[in-house]
Amino acid sequence: MLGLCCQWLESRAKRDGSITYFNAIEEKTLQLGAYQQGKYSIERIKETYHHNVDSHIALIPKLKQANIHSFRLTSGLFPLWEFLGEDYAKKDQQLISKLNYLGKLFTEADIRVTCHPGQFTVI
Repeated sequence: MLGLCCQWLESRAKRDGSITYFNAIEEKTLQLGAYQQGKYSIERIKETYHHNVDSHIALIPKLKQANIHSFRLTSGLFPLWEFLGEDYAKKDQQLISKLNYLGKLFTEADIRVTCHPGQFTVI
């Protein structure tokens, strides 16, 4: 059984013929300092969450085709979550629907999902 940790690298050819690699998940992040300075609207944070979930939804067919049966979600899937609280998530029915769909895709593809705390998590 093969597993994958948080990233899916794909190659891309440059104009000069050289090859570069990029993370196809394209996870977006948010910075705590910018949030504390009021630089992020709730809409911007919501867009980030939706983008990150959508990126994982798009990844499932690639994992399935590559016969990957274990995947570790990034701890940055929902940046600044601890400052928004679960009240935000309960109000965003579209995000809940996307997460349910993502879970269904993982289940149907027989992919075990794990996660871990981020590098700055203090217990």
